[in-house]
Amino acid sequence: MAILDAIVAGVGDPTNGTLRDFSAECLADFLRWSIKQTSEKLQEKNPFNTKSLFKRLYSLAKHPNTFKRLGFAITMKKLYRVFREEKDLVDQFVFELLENLFVALRLAEEDSEAIGSVQIIEDVCRALGKVIIA
Repeated sequence: MAILDAIVAGVGDPTNGTLRDFSAECLADFLRWSIKQTSEKLQEKNPFNTKSLFKRLYSLAKHPNTFKRLGFAITMKKLYRVFREEKDLVDQFVFELLENLFVALRLAEEDSEAIGSVQIIEDVCRALGKVIIA
């Protein structure tokens, strides 16, 4: 969990964009690894690692710091490709994810356009909408 906390901290780094991108990729790898290491039954009943990851990401989504929300947005964009392939995870988390994306979007209205957090969040919301419809 300490490693996960460190990676999440890297995702919200206010000065190093490369670290944010690398940390987001590491979190996507963490989700891939967690899925591979968890049986289908356990994944359906209690995906502990996924819950733990999303809980940390939700705190970034609601954070007043622009770069923490940007880190959340970048991470969700990377996680989306892994997430959409896992029906059990989609069933459990898609609306929770959308709720937190909407909160982040509302908070990001005040962010500078140059940062791009609003655009990334909107892209992820559209992608999750397609998953719901499919």
